[in-house]
Amino acid sequence: VHFTEYTNLITKDVRSIGIIPESSPAKEKDGWCHRASELLAHYLENYYATTNDKEKRPIVTLHDSDPLPLQYARIAMAKQSFSSFSVFGMIPVIGAFGKGYYYFHSDNDMTGKMFQKASSY
Repeated sequence: VHFTEYTNLITKDVRSIGIIPESSPAKEKDGWCHRASELLAHYLENYYATTNDKEKRPIVTLHDSDPLPLQYARIAMAKQSFSSFSVFGMIPVIGAFGKGYYYFHSDNDMTGKMFQKASSY
């Protein structure tokens, strides 16, 4: 996923962004998923630092030590949720109270969209 895909879909008036790595808190924090989550957090912080006034910048938080039920609740209750195409993220994204998107890309998809809408209430 290109990080610009997130900034294209995240609402302009966002006040906070929470990132939940798909890895378990019990696993090492040196894994690929955790590192990608750290890079995404850094990218979003830099992106919004250059585009928003200081008072309007969203707070970007990496939730890497939450227990699984809290992770699911955060995803399901968010105004916007993004997930990889996996059981971990798809279940709360489909049942989200806000808009949910999942990552889907195939070589046959010529639309250029990497995220597909899963839910919208």
